[in-house]
Amino acid sequence: MQVQTKDRRKTGDMAVETRYNVEKHSFNVLKMNGFPVHKRHRIKTDGTAWSPNRRRRSALIGSAFATCMHRCFVAFVSLVLLYKITLFVVNTGFDGGVTETIEVFEFKRGISILRHVKSISTEGRLMNDILAVDKDSFYATQYLEYYNNKYLSPLEIYGMLKLGKVWFYDGQEFKQVLSYLGYPNGINASPDLSTIYIAEFWSKQINAFKRQKDNSLHLIQTVFIDTAPDNIEVDPVTGDLWIGCHARTHLLHKYEEVNGESLSPSQVLKIKTKNGNLTSNIIEIFLDNGEFCSGSATASYYKGRLLVGTVGTELIFCDVLYNP
Repeated sequence: MQVQTKDRRKTGDMAVETRYNVEKHSFNVLKMNGFPVHKRHRIKTDGTAWSPNRRRRSALIGSAFATCMHRCFVAFVSLVLLYKITLFVVNTGFDGGVTETIEVFEFKRGISILRHVKSISTEGRLMNDILAVDKDSFYATQYLEYYNNKYLSPLEIYGMLKLGKVWFYDGQEFKQVLSYLGYPNGINASPDLSTIYIAEFWSKQINAFKRQKDNSLHLIQTVFIDTAPDNIEVDPVTGDLWIGCHARTHLLHKYEEVNGESLSPSQVLKIKTKNGNLTSNIIEIFLDNGEFCSGSATASYYKGRLLVGTVGTELIFCDVLYNP
């Protein structure tokens, strides 16, 4: 990887512009340090504002759909309905998920205000990501079963036991639709919502499921990608998958333990699709040893631009000059 750097702003909390050439994939990269979303936030469920208190570690993406980035403990999914957007937020409490809720907000276009609609209790399930299918219903991934058990939690994590689940919420109650998954992480769907994609972090694979009329999921494909996938974004035009990945999971664990003071390699993969099905055409769009971008979690592509969010305090914004 050849890197040519030119300073755009020398102030540490502003930006540095860098040109990347990675295996014929060329980018203009704007790296955000001190980006305002990297502060602690908490959701006020009795109003419309955010207040400092809770680590969100995520970033809002400025796109036509107000697409949102995800952090492991906080996932955002927006659903565009005419002139308003319904936003589902996984709000993990300070007790490690015992009082976890999913907050539902309404965002009206032209007015930069989130109006809180309601809170949905996850009943102690530790949710990772959400896929909204309408204004009341969604799928959600539960990545750990014994997260709150001091004896079984280490066994589940270090033994990489496949105890993850996927739930469907119909507006009234949760229904389990999948089980025995290896740390199910990101979840997304084809543009027509007929095919559901789920990232299995421990299994290093992407699963494709056909959505049934009763909202159950039927496995149709499994693609091994030899890297740990985090969140999945889907190009609304082509249906291709853009995936933030962790090439060295043990370094990611160390990175999180020391609050971002070590390095964790970042990787972005693109999987091309055909009629909703995953193809064997898997392209490595971005790879970094962690010195420039550490711990990539999400890659969101929109009209020639790519935003890569991390599990820490970094965010890079790229002009994608070559997109095979």
